[in-house]
Amino acid sequence: MANIGRKTKYFSSLDVASGYWHLPIRAEDRHKTAFSWRDRQFMFCRLPFGLDFAGFSFCKAIAKALDTIQNRAQITNYIDDLLIHSETLEDHLETLNQLFCALRKFGIKLGSAKCKFAQKEVQFMGRLLTRDGVKLDPRNYETIQNMGPPTTRKSLLSAIGNFTWINQWLSANYGEKVAENCCSQLLKELHNCTRGDKRKFKMTPEALEAFEKAKMRISSDKVFGYADFKLPFILICDASTVAMGALLVQIQDGRQKIIAAASKSFSATEQKWAANEREAYAIVFMCERFDYYLRGPRAFTVLTDHRPLTALDVKSFGSPKLARWQLRLQRYRMVIQYIKGTENVWADLFSRPYDVSPRKLVKDTTVMGDYYTVADDNSITRPSPRTCHIMLQHRILSHHWIRLEDANQRIQDDRGIPIRGPLSLGNSR
Repeated sequence: MANIGRKTKYFSSLDVASGYWHLPIRAEDRHKTAFSWRDRQFMFCRLPFGLDFAGFSFCKAIAKALDTIQNRAQITNYIDDLLIHSETLEDHLETLNQLFCALRKFGIKLGSAKCKFAQKEVQFMGRLLTRDGVKLDPRNYETIQNMGPPTTRKSLLSAIGNFTWINQWLSANYGEKVAENCCSQLLKELHNCTRGDKRKFKMTPEALEAFEKAKMRISSDKVFGYADFKLPFILICDASTVAMGALLVQIQDGRQKIIAAASKSFSATEQKWAANEREAYAIVFMCERFDYYLRGPRAFTVLTDHRPLTALDVKSFGSPKLARWQLRLQRYRMVIQYIKGTENVWADLFSRPYDVSPRKLVKDTTVMGDYYTVADDNSITRPSPRTCHIMLQHRILSHHWIRLEDANQRIQDDRGIPIRGPLSLGNSR
């Protein structure tokens, strides 16, 4: 659903009737599906449910049919569920017409009972899609609120699964700390009850309190906006001693909107890491988690309350672990900025303006000779002696240090943002 535009006004949801049965099985392969029933043998003439490759084959057939549609960008599908989203009614009707022609050509039938056309809001994949954004499906909200305290390990695992499915609606609310109020932090005590001997299951008072708190925190009014890939993203990352949390935010039409939220619990080993390692891993993990949104030529801003990490993409920290994470981050174009821990909450971003504009190239002749360094506001950022030593020893040139003759050809793109990645000193001339 990430490809739904923020100006979408009309939705249609369609369901393929008896999905797998649309695919015929070759006559010479039908005996492979043979089975016995009441002393008689049968075999399938069409693809049955339950085969390992059935889902893949069906999705491949649906994709082949949808790829023939001109307005393919306005169609989202998940197995046998189809969603059409358009900004205008004319485009919506045209896309529906193209879709029906493609389905008719490939012999795919729809179940009329589950189809809804040109709606202002539709239910799709457990979400309620509206013109304002994505809301929690009222049916899922009622199911969660009607759940009683778990009495067995199986019922506890079921409750954790339900909370995890709607984990975004358990994220931090306005004015709350991101990591301390994420889904993984809230469900920590519930996960602790699933460990140990399965025959000695017991819900602790802390787990019961966490269960009720999670139910109370779920709000059916929380709305997640649709992403606009023409606008910059802001990634708010935070880590506690037991979990990490992140919010992906955009400012659209003068209003701040949450696009997505995510969280992850630290393992027993990860909880022993130093604070800078947990905070750095939160940035790496969340960038890769939101890779679909963040990968590309447009720079985005990362907000962290750990000041040393503002140089995560510039300097070496002398740790092999951090060095490996730095390599994983080189695929992204980010600007890491510091924010006070007391302010690292889901709050009013307008009170703290963050610059996501392209940085300027300023010549530095004091440390790196004729190299250029990426700086803000015409202030020269110089590498430390240790950084210079590492760069020269390993013959690695950071993306922040480039030669003048390479700036226009190899380093800068059309927006003037340096391309990330190590460059050989020998090849930089």
